[in-house]
Amino acid sequence: MIRKTTRDFVLLCIAITYILTGNMLAVFSTGFPFRDYLRLILATWGIITLFRMIDVRRIAIKNILTPLLFLTFLIIPTTVLFYGLKTDFTWTVLQVGDALAWIGVFSIAYRVGLQYPGMIKKAAPVLACSIIIYAALFTQVKLFSAGRGIPLISTAYYTLFFLPFALLSDKKVIKWGGTVLVLYTLLLCMKRTGFIAFVAGIVVYILVEYRSAPKGSKKRVFVLLGGLLALTAMYFFIMENTRGTFSVIDRLLSTGQTSNEGREDVWPVVISMIRHSDIIALIFGHGFDTVIENSPLALSAHCDFLEVIYDYGVSGLLLYLTFYKRLWNGFIKMYRQGSELAAPMSFTFVTAFVVSLFSHLIIFPTYFLGFCLFWGLAIGSVDSEEANSLRY
Repeated sequence: MIRKTTRDFVLLCIAITYILTGNMLAVFSTGFPFRDYLRLILATWGIITLFRMIDVRRIAIKNILTPLLFLTFLIIPTTVLFYGLKTDFTWTVLQVGDALAWIGVFSIAYRVGLQYPGMIKKAAPVLACSIIIYAALFTQVKLFSAGRGIPLISTAYYTLFFLPFALLSDKKVIKWGGTVLVLYTLLLCMKRTGFIAFVAGIVVYILVEYRSAPKGSKKRVFVLLGGLLALTAMYFFIMENTRGTFSVIDRLLSTGQTSNEGREDVWPVVISMIRHSDIIALIFGHGFDTVIENSPLALSAHCDFLEVIYDYGVSGLLLYLTFYKRLWNGFIKMYRQGSELAAPMSFTFVTAFVVSLFSHLIIFPTYFLGFCLFWGLAIGSVDSEEANSLRY
């Protein structure tokens, strides 16, 4: 059982690495082939895993997989109906694969966590090293795309979404080295949403680490001092590396938006699109990534919550929020048990909320895969330990 679980996990990580690395190399026109089909394979593998773990005849309402099961039943028909009438069969199937990729990765990782609770801790240092790969590749992407108008700057988010694995590591060089690399890539790409999410996530991570340590212990003192030193170093790092680079400071501090990111223009249009949807579409949605297809601005919603309402309706939003509520319940268990998973989990929550509020996770499947991998392994391990304690 352990050998098969390990094999599945290794295959999952290789597939994710192939997809993300290939996306970054695509800027040089050398992206790995068949990435779209690999996302479809991941989605199919994950959905099969999801169905195998849930007895559809006796669905447990409190199971974290339940909202994902119903989301799958919602996503497939709405997406097939929308794209099937407009495009060919292959493109329609690939769109379904993109829509379900994050659910697939979470389901596979959750099964791994259930069967091998120690996997997340053992794999954390290795997965954290992927930050080095993505940071190095992004530096080249940034240099190559400068002045060419190539829209791949958001691939800097790949480093951000693998940071929880570094934060879980016991080795300080991995933990804080990974943090510095993420900060570097976010400053380099000048993404305000990512930068704000990163800072907010690190602050909450330090607070949870501090609160999780026993009162009066040396660990509390070290966490507090380490956190203050990290934030201070972060401040001086930003100031030193943006001195004379006026565009970076302007981009992070300005309130104005570019024509591609004018949320004050986009959000009212999306809200109007939702209000003018018929009752069926309001309940069940229009299908995956349909805001950009139907918007007069030809832009996505720049807010996951608005995107989900339009794409999957009110029922989809309720299922999406239910999934997050189950993740929150898992975090509370970790926190109460004093688990070392609690602080990295808090980082993912804050980061995901900020990015979802002002940008996207759900319509860009590659963004979401790092967090879904962490969430699946973490929640699976907690549920496994809880089941074992109840058994004995």
